[in-house]
Amino acid sequence: MKIGQAARESGVTIRMLRYYEDQGLIHPRRSDARYREYAQADVELARRVQALSRAGLTLAVIAAILPCVASLRADAAKPCPNLLSVLRRKQQELEEQIALFELQRAAIADYLLAQSEDGAALSKSSAADFR
Repeated sequence: MKIGQAARESGVTIRMLRYYEDQGLIHPRRSDARYREYAQADVELARRVQALSRAGLTLAVIAAILPCVASLRADAAKPCPNLLSVLRRKQQELEEQIALFELQRAAIADYLLAQSEDGAALSKSSAADFR
């Protein structure tokens, strides 16, 4: 299939498909006229790369673990020495980000509570200043 159809089927933009190829993540074959020709396996691989990217993994990490991931299902992953350590590190990073967001949310909630207790609730104009 041509790149436009592959983009539609995979949900990945044409530009991103080309980028994935440049990064060595997918390998569509070339026609005699040098057009990219995508197989269904290329489309599935592009979906997998995009899903891993949305999970917060960089393309460099994805390239390293892609051979270990047979599908998007966790029970279909092949054992790979570095896969678990990469995923554990990413999980720890996410936990740290969540903790930071919770602290920020609590600080904002405390500030808003203090303002309402003082009878000085934020006006619409001052609330707009925070946007």
